[in-house]
Amino acid sequence: MIKLDKCKWFDNHQTACCLMIDDLAPLVVSKDGKIGPYNDWGYLMDSTESLHNYLDKWLFQKYPEIKGTIFLPLDSHNYIPQNMGYEIATRDIDDKFINFLKSLQARFEFAFHGIKHLWYDDNYNIIFEYENPGSDVIEDSIRKVELFSNLSGIKFVGGKFPGYKYNDLSLSLIEALGSKWWVLDEKMSNRRHRHNKIRYMHYQDYNYICIPSNITTAIYSQAPSVSFIKNIGRKLKNTFYASPNKYIQYLYNKGYPITIEEHYQNQRADGIRQIINLYDDIKFLDDLFGYLRPLDIWYASCSDIAHYYDTFHRTQITLKDDKMIIDYNGLWNTPLITLKVDKPILMHKENGSYIKGWRKKDYWIYNITESGEYYYSINNIN
Repeated sequence: MIKLDKCKWFDNHQTACCLMIDDLAPLVVSKDGKIGPYNDWGYLMDSTESLHNYLDKWLFQKYPEIKGTIFLPLDSHNYIPQNMGYEIATRDIDDKFINFLKSLQARFEFAFHGIKHLWYDDNYNIIFEYENPGSDVIEDSIRKVELFSNLSGIKFVGGKFPGYKYNDLSLSLIEALGSKWWVLDEKMSNRRHRHNKIRYMHYQDYNYICIPSNITTAIYSQAPSVSFIKNIGRKLKNTFYASPNKYIQYLYNKGYPITIEEHYQNQRADGIRQIINLYDDIKFLDDLFGYLRPLDIWYASCSDIAHYYDTFHRTQITLKDDKMIIDYNGLWNTPLITLKVDKPILMHKENGSYIKGWRKKDYWIYNITESGEYYYSINNIN
């Protein structure tokens, strides 16, 4: 009889890691008329002085394994407050900018992050787009996402509400966009929490997957000292960590996804420096990915992680005679699952292809991307 198990993560890794970046937009904000990586929101694209070029030089070339998801606010560059004492330059989401986005797709997927994103009222209070929207906002969002998709060929599989602000009507947008996953809140960020793990969510009769936002680089500057934790007591010790690496190790040991939230935008729309941003946090990110490098990690996008989680929970495997029947009935059209099997070769009945596993200890590892019948009997294969 065959022995097999589903692996918790792709390729039998211990966990997954995703770099999640908010607010890439064709915009630059300058207080002195100069522009460079320190104030670029995406306006400079991949030019020599761009933030992208800076990141490629100081992060991506050093850690080519990094994968992730970039959350796009489609029209945010048109809603920056004027007459605030700084200069603004914007460009349209035209063919040149879309080609720049597509050049990033080997490393990043793109996800929804609003249309207007946020703006300021007459008293300079922040208004978040989906905190209390009318039905017209939802309808306009659906229309503009479709226009962007038709223009660019980029499809959103998931998303995030600006500022994590939303109401019940906002949740209807998740279904209206056909989203398979969503990053819904940040209450688990930088602390041990029951929602550090990925999970299913429901809006009325619609099911989707909730991706946690588990880490921000603020953990490197805000982690409490060891003496503070000892003095405050055990309850706080279970919530915060004296060392960022201890928290990362906690997520890793539990097999929870290591999802790292950052901002492409390095200066807020009101001209104030964004606390968490890629340019200012480059040292922290170097420390973080340097710590992760020797660990057993699958680097993936939010969609990859959600797809695998969905397949793991919605795939039934039936053993019969000398074959196994894999039946996936989930949010994607095809499965994405890794199996540990005590047989070195499988044959997929439907297309007649042979699949050789790779050996790990006393079993073989298979990455399955098609449902159907798989024969494992050597006699049958021959």
